[in-house]
Parts: sequence; structure tokens; C-alpha cells
Amino acid sequence: MEDNKEMNIFTMLSKIGMYGLSFLKWIGSYIGKMLQLTYRYKILCAIFIIAATAYAIYQTTGDRKIYKGDMTIAINDGNSFQYAEMVNSLNQYVKDLDSEGLATVLDITDDIAQEVCFLKPHFQIDMNKDSLCDMVDYKDVFQASDTSNVRLRDGLVISVGMKTTDHYEEMEEAIMNYFSQSQYFQDLNMARVAYLSDLQKSLDNDFALIDSLQKIEYFQKNTNGVNLMKDLHINTDKQMFYFNKVDILKRKKTIATELAAKQDIAVVTAKFQPTKKAVNKKSIAIIHNVLFAYAIFLLIALFLKNKKEIMDYLKEK
Repeated sequence: MEDNKEMNIFTMLSKIGMYGLSFLKWIGSYIGKMLQLTYRYKILCAIFIIAATAYAIYQTTGDRKIYKGDMTIAINDGNSFQYAEMVNSLNQYVKDLDSEGLATVLDITDDIAQEVCFLKPHFQIDMNKDSLCDMVDYKDVFQASDTSNVRLRDGLVISVGMKTTDHYEEMEEAIMNYFSQSQYFQDLNMARVAYLSDLQKSLDNDFALIDSLQKIEYFQKNTNGVNLMKDLHINTDKQMFYFNKVDILKRKKTIATELAAKQDIAVVTAKFQPTKKAVNKKSIAIIHNVLFAYAIFLLIALFLKNKKEIMDYLKEK
């Protein structure tokens, strides 16, 4: 029985090896054909590569450099998905090359709007299910339906690319004002603050009531009285409302903190801090452009090699 299992494993490994070798031969044959085309039309290939390299250098020099800054916000009203959609709507102006529209929406000058190269939202990811940010999804690999790596709803990172690093403070103020002008978020904010204020008043009343009950319990209803001993300790036969009062004080502190720190719709927890190093690196741009140019070259080379057959086919010969 064991011999049969060993034979089956050996047969399976042999088949995997054969398929792997066939795949490598197939890849090798296509690489060989690509090299043949490259050598046959080497002058054309050199022209494409030189042009792609020159264009990459042009893209990454002068005022075509792009600098990136990240801003982190804490969300008090609404959720990160709604804010991400608002950032994407701003980025649509950039994609459409509508600097005037972006300037109008953000209430910035047209000169600043023309410097904006992109606006991208990135979700904060909770990997430990503790409602804390463990990482930022800069590559947008985590889906909203992912239950193991959850997108936080109360925080967002916003990346802004600009041609200079001179106007990030203006962009921060403009973006936050853009959020705060949303009537929907304003209504949520008013309702939340009003609820917390009412809850704070209710706790104040509860605390005063318990304090009154405590005085009645110990100084009016206590039949045994309050005996002052020689060691000056108060001796009673009733338990005070200590824990009730402590619980209310804790809740009052939490609400007071929220009212003080979370008055706004959203707040900046980490400002833009762009570096002087451009994100569109020259080396990466050259590699990207050369690969793209080489792919175009291969298509043209295939057409030139099979030009006669293609023309005959089109002429229905």
C-alpha cells in the first residue's frame, strides 16, 4: 500500500515537472522570437527606447516634478467612506484638467489649483479588531467586504500631489473647509453635540439627586446617628452612594472630553508634511516608459514582419 502511495506521489511530481518544463520551453520560445524581432528591427527598437527615455526625463524634470503630502483626519460626523467619495469627486476635477472648477469648489486661487496633480483617499485598516489603525491602505488592496482587515470608519488619510511644496497649508485648510461646508455633516454635527449636551445636563441632575439622597440617608434617616469616635472616624451603619457618584463622574468626564475635542465635523490629527523628494522618480519613469515603448515596438515589428500576409488577408487573397 505504501509502495502505491509512493508511486502516485512520484507520478504526480513527474507530471508537474513535465508541465513546468513545457511551460519554460514555451516562455523561452517566445522570448527567442522577441529577440529575433528586436535584432531584425534593431534601429526601430533603438528609436523607441531613446524616445521613451527622453520622454521620461522630460516628465520628471522642472515643474513636472510631483511632490506628495499625506494628511490624516479624525472623523466625528459621517464616516470614512463618505469622505473618501468627496475626495474622489475633487480628484475628478484634476483628471478632467478643470483647475477652475477645483479652485471654485475648494475656494483657492487658480494658480494653486493648477499645481494639484492628484487627490487620493486611503483607508485606515484595523487588522486586530480593536478599532485602532494598524496600517494605511496606500495600495488599495483591502476591500470593504473584508471582515478580517476592516476599514476604520472614523479616520482617513488623504494624499495630495502638487508641483511644489509651497501651498500645502492652504490645501489643508481648503479641504477641511470643503468637508465642513457639507449640510449633511453639519446636521449630523448639530444633532450629536445637542445629544451630548443634553446627556451632560442629565448626568449633572443625576449627580445632584444622588448627592441629596446621600445626605438624607445619612443625616436624616439614620436612626443610629453618626457616632464620632475617639479616632475621629465617622461610623455609620449604611453604605454611601460612592460607586454611583464615581460612575457618573466618569461618564461626565467622557462627555466633557468629547464636547471639548470633537466639536468639529472632522479634525486634522497629522498635517501635510511633504518632502523635497519628488514621487515621480526618473528611474521608475524610464523603466515604465521603456517597457511600454518596447511593447508598442513588438506590435509594429510583428506587423512589419507579416505585412504581406496581413495585406493579402485584408485584400481577401
